[in-house]
Amino acid sequence: MQKIIDSLDLKIYCSEINEPWELNKISENLARMPGFISDNIRKYSHWRDIQLRLEGKLLLEKILSDLGLYPRLSLGDIAFTGNDRPFLAGNFDFNISHSGNMVVCAGGLNMKIGIDTEQIVPGDMDYPFEFFTIEEIHQIKNNAKSNEEFYRLWVRKEALSKAIGDGVLHPYDKIDSRYDTLIVNEFNFRLMDVDIKAGYKTAMAISKVEG
Repeated sequence: MQKIIDSLDLKIYCSEINEPWELNKISENLARMPGFISDNIRKYSHWRDIQLRLEGKLLLEKILSDLGLYPRLSLGDIAFTGNDRPFLAGNFDFNISHSGNMVVCAGGLNMKIGIDTEQIVPGDMDYPFEFFTIEEIHQIKNNAKSNEEFYRLWVRKEALSKAIGDGVLHPYDKIDSRYDTLIVNEFNFRLMDVDIKAGYKTAMAISKVEG
């Protein structure tokens, strides 16, 4: 586990999963998870899919503990909005993302928070420009590292959408992720690039709310 941000009210922790765990480690961690979490994880068959999801919940548990919220808040208290966004009651918000071998969890007090990470796939690709503003498309096409710029803007859009709480329901082509501050649904969001590992692009969106 690596602590990317470790402040009094905001934590971002990440882990890299490079090899299969011992079966007893997987079984022990599944056994200590609430039923609805372990049941969901058991749907996956590949060891990396299982471990990334397990590790994401372990990172969340660590953040809860480090913020002094555990055991008042625990994994068993996770509920879901009508759009299937997981949340915990009170003044704490969290978000988890994984891609490739990396999993990252962000949690904070008195804020709405979203985080997204993507492993960069090298080479030319057919960019889904229908999800980008005209200005973003121009910036991607005119960047010397257009592939990296695409991923950088994409994870910023994803992070903001996850923080808003409606996932892909919010029109991505209306989100201009070039800016570090955006007002969406009356919330003032701050977008930040987060460096977790070479070969990945990661971004976080946060909006302070009253405690």
